[in-house]
Amino acid sequence: MEPRVQYAKSSDGVSIAYCAIGEGLPLFTVNPCVSHVQLEWQLYPQFYGALARSFRLIWYDSRGTGLSQRDNLDFSLAARLRDLTAVIDRTKTETFVVAGFNLGAPIAIAYAAQAPDHISHLIVVDGWAKFGDVAELPAWQAERALRGNDWRIYTETLARVLFGIEDEALAKEWVEYLRVAIDPEALRKSFSALEEYDVSSLVASLAMPTLVIHSKWNRFVSAPVAQRLAADTPLSEFLSSG
Repeated sequence: MEPRVQYAKSSDGVSIAYCAIGEGLPLFTVNPCVSHVQLEWQLYPQFYGALARSFRLIWYDSRGTGLSQRDNLDFSLAARLRDLTAVIDRTKTETFVVAGFNLGAPIAIAYAAQAPDHISHLIVVDGWAKFGDVAELPAWQAERALRGNDWRIYTETLARVLFGIEDEALAKEWVEYLRVAIDPEALRKSFSALEEYDVSSLVASLAMPTLVIHSKWNRFVSAPVAQRLAADTPLSEFLSSG
């Protein structure tokens, strides 16, 4: 059964779409820049289904993307935290796991630092604490060079070259998903805002067990960055996958 799309209201009045399914300890996933709660369930039923068998899985669209309100383009870290907080408050969740995927890692880390008593575990997947740690990687340099160009060229290159999706059907599916999930201006502003994110000063204060996962195929985060994040986090475990 497809999960029901629900809405939470952020403290600055933005409508945030979210879905919840499953039983058990709540798990909030954070992937703010490009998402679509309905399409993701349809595209990745095995992934979401597996998580929902072990957790009360809750995922959401941050402002400017998916089924959330798209006319508010404040993509600051503070605004992203308001989106996550709105969903947590709306679901009346007291103790939970937070998983920050890729560009959602700084938001997950920042929230964990400000609400440690509510988080049982933190998971960081292909993430970083400071954009400066990954800014000079070839994938990010290429993305920035393409960011202001033709939307079709940008999305095709992002999928096939920078993300390295070799399967033609999968690449086409992902490009179509990207174009539905977010508008060109929003994506460009969102990625530009990320360059100001820096939660590195918060990492040492994280008081919950933390799992840092890094995929060797990820071109936007290097293994040394992920390993350093794990080393700087007090109760962490590092896992390399792929």
